[in-house]
Amino acid sequence: MLSFKIEQRVNEFCYKGNLEEYRDILKDLFQKIYDSGCQISTRDDSVVSQHETINEKCLIRISLHPINNIPIQTLWTIFHEFGHHLSGAINKKDENDWNIRYASEERAWEQAKIEVLKYPTLSKQINDFDKYKTKCLEDYLNKKKNMN
Repeated sequence: MLSFKIEQRVNEFCYKGNLEEYRDILKDLFQKIYDSGCQISTRDDSVVSQHETINEKCLIRISLHPINNIPIQTLWTIFHEFGHHLSGAINKKDENDWNIRYASEERAWEQAKIEVLKYPTLSKQINDFDKYKTKCLEDYLNKKKNMN
């Protein structure tokens, strides 16, 4: 049985993120996230979703900003941020090394795909997942080019 807190989060994501058709997947995924020692929340203050550690507590923050509120892509993003948790954090000393950060992004997508494939309804959409992953990794590469 889901805890009240997880049920509230699922309701919030379904409502704000138009994710009702994925309610059962979210319930299962959020339980995995909480069981792994992490928490998940929405964010309205940014278009960026992220996995972060604050005071040694893991938090996944998912942007449901209207600019990027495409339900299936929101779901892929949740899996990706959980993938960061599963693949491990970057050492503080390496946070500014772009190559290490990019490798972390790739590992997070690999972990996300492993998790996505556990859901038969999502495995049928794996091509969409792969396209979104490629777009996100290309966007990450473009950020580096623009920094130079």
